[in-house]
Formats: sequence, structure tokens, C-alpha cells
Amino acid sequence: MSGSRNGTGLITVCGEVRGRNGTGAYVPAMEPYVGVLMGTRTNLDFVVVGIASTDRERAEVGSLCRDTGAALPG
Repeated sequence: MSGSRNGTGLITVCGEVRGRNGTGAYVPAMEPYVGVLMGTRTNLDFVVVGIASTDRERAEVGSLCRDTGAALPG
């Protein structure tokens, strides 16, 4: 997991997660995700922007992470 704060204070977080698919079965591979931390110090929320499962989505998540400075692991 990696994070980066932009000039307005928004924190972008990128990483990889293993989850479940639409049928409830575990996904065999780690998938990249991007999200943001929002709120105040006393009321902070993590909002998932996207979890990639296709090559196109992986490229989009990777690009978002690179653009914000929160590069994906590896």
C-alpha cells in the first residue's frame, strides 16, 4: 500500500487486494485498487475509487496511482 497527499490535502491510497467476485468466490489473484481518504482527523473515511479486474482497468488504476504519486507496489 502506498499513499500520497496532494496540494489540497487529499490523500490518495493505492495497493493490491484479494477479494470476492460477483458470485462470492474468492478471486485467486491480487488486484490493484485506488481510493482516497476523506473527512476530518476525527471522522476519516476511506472511499474506494476503483478495483481493477481487467487489463484496461489495471492500466487506468495504475495511471491514476502514478499521476497522484501513490505508485502501486512492485
